Amino acid sequence: MDERQAVAALIDRLVRESRVGSRRARAELRRELESHFDEAGSSPEALRAAMERFGSADAVSDGFRRAYRRGRVALYVAKVVASIVASAAVALALQAAVNVRIGLGADALRLAPGYGIGARTSMGIVLLIVAAWELGIEPLCARLERRPVRLLTTLAAFFAVICVTHLATDSAIAPAHALVASAVLTAVWTSTIAILSRLDVAFLNRLGG
Repeated sequence: MDERQAVAALIDRLVRESRVGSRRARAELRRELESHFDEAGSSPEALRAAMERFGSADAVSDGFRRAYRRGRVALYVAKVVASIVASAAVALALQAAVNVRIGLGADALRLAPGYGIGARTSMGIVLLIVAAWELGIEPLCARLERRPVRLLTTLAAFFAVICVTHLATDSAIAPAHALVASAVLTAVWTSTIAILSRLDVAFLNRLGG
């Protein structure tokens, strides 16, 4: 292997082992390394001397990993925040859709009294699913729409909890209303998992693209 090939192999290794979090950052790192060796000269002796001055490839790649780790962490945090924001927006929209009431006069468009507790419950579900997803708790992370039995089981569980909660607090709720509330919470569950799945793909593509 001649000096030019050795330099190219070294640059490939450093870019690969740096674990930089984006295609643009990897391209910039490659350009900087290529520029560094271009400035040393083009003769075999100059390239050989530049590689010797460059030092240990292991030490340099370890330094790059430490330098770029903060960027990967920031990207991960951004993904989690985006997951919560997007899932919460969908959850609140679903609750608003079933709790909106249309009347006459000044209160022509208003939200039903149950919107508050429904919104808080939906937010709790969103946070629970996001935490379970990031921790890898599989039973809570299944795509319910792809598993009809689990989808119906989740719907039934929400229905039972809603009915029992109202009985315990001496507040009656019609079965039809309980079923609608259960369906909304199930939709919040499934939409949150779908959003998390798509953002995970985008995150991995950004890291490996």
